[in-house]
Amino acid sequence: RIYYYHFGKSGGSGLENRMFKVFPPYQDSFMRGKLLKQFQEEPRRFCLAKFSSFQVPSPDFADTIIPTCMKESGGSRAIILVSFREPIQRSLSFIHQMCNKYQRHRSKETRQACSRCSYEHDPAFWNTHIQRFNQDYVDLQAMVNIKTTNASVLSVDMVDLSVLYEKLFVATKHQAFRQPETTNAEATQRCNFGFKSEMFRGLATSSEVYRNLTLARCA
Repeated sequence: RIYYYHFGKSGGSGLENRMFKVFPPYQDSFMRGKLLKQFQEEPRRFCLAKFSSFQVPSPDFADTIIPTCMKESGGSRAIILVSFREPIQRSLSFIHQMCNKYQRHRSKETRQACSRCSYEHDPAFWNTHIQRFNQDYVDLQAMVNIKTTNASVLSVDMVDLSVLYEKLFVATKHQAFRQPETTNAEATQRCNFGFKSEMFRGLATSSEVYRNLTLARCA
């Protein structure tokens, strides 16, 4: 079984699209923020599937979902799969989505900051998001390092997903792994955000985790 941790803006949608074609049925990995509640009500639906994907906070995945699934599956062997991404690219992608899509779901503060689309005008607002991005990577590092009996963690840099798909095609001969890569053009019609030096420095924690993850995979 494969339990995929969907680390946002890191190639997860494309990976899910392929894997669910090979291992149906399709399962919404987000459920509008209600996935964890659904999981707690029907754990076997997720845990016994050949492939399941979870777009939830990392601590929930590591502390609730994985222990529950290992228990529900009777301790059968599993792979914990996660894809990750260079943090500056990921942060910018998040900002562009936040500022250019689903505006009616955003807070007034967010809409105002996005309309100005400038770090200099709203440093406190953007620094809050930088802190959130850093915490994402700290949690990711902890999740990748979890020790679980009969489960192995496989982490893949987003830039290497095409290599993973090719290996999976060779192993399975399934055409889903040969479908063309689709690159979603980032929406920038309202805000084409420019990263400033303060933000680069602010992401030092994320960058360190990214380097650690990359070096660990090369070791």
